[in-house]
Amino acid sequence: MDGLIDYAPLSTNPQLRDVPIMGHSSYSFQVNSQGNIQINGLFTSIPSGPINMKVLNPDKSILWEDTSIKSSDKGYISLGFMNPNPSGSLEVVILNLGDEEVIVTGIMYDQKVLQDENDIEGTIDAFFDYLVYLLISSLLKIVGIIFGIIGVILFFKERKNSKK
Repeated sequence: MDGLIDYAPLSTNPQLRDVPIMGHSSYSFQVNSQGNIQINGLFTSIPSGPINMKVLNPDKSILWEDTSIKSSDKGYISLGFMNPNPSGSLEVVILNLGDEEVIVTGIMYDQKVLQDENDIEGTIDAFFDYLVYLLISSLLKIVGIIFGIIGVILFFKERKNSKK
């Protein structure tokens, strides 16, 4: 193992930062997962040489695997899979399929999935929040138009009085 990395939410620390992987070599690390949960992530390689990524179950069978998508200057691997294992460590192996060295940066994170709860309450709350926002923004526009009209009327009234 090259490293052990604890669970970290996406908004905090990247789990791999500028890790060099020689051509036809691999880098592996472990990630602690909460288990029975959705795992997401994003890994990039510079230059855009092809990399392959595998997430292994505790019994070393492949849980998830993908090869990078090439863009102009980077390669990308986007993760999104369900971890059916109980909480514990998963091994992640990144293989450089090309001849030249690549620099890999990325993160994996657990995402809580509410499987037993009905999400209608969250949808209704979001709808009412949007409705309140819509009403307030409409009222502000109407008030702005009214103040604009009053300002124009006062401007012309003042201009008319100044000509007398």
